Amino acid sequence: MLNGYSFTNPSPMTGGERWYCSGRLRWNCNVCLHVNDDYELVCIANEHGHSPPIYEKTDDGLYVEIME
Repeated sequence: MLNGYSFTNPSPMTGGERWYCSGRLRWNCNVCLHVNDDYELVCIANEHGHSPPIYEKTDDGLYVEIME
């Protein structure tokens, strides 16, 4: 999670991983971020064209998106 947006589908790249906005398919969002091997943010590309989803934390610590 970053600024209320969730990211998924990490793909390895030199020096870390690239993560994609979880709204990539639903909202055609092309935001991706790059983290280094220590999971520190290196850069973020593009801007979200949608509001951040609303999540609820379950009793076992997982986050579930609330569908409107």
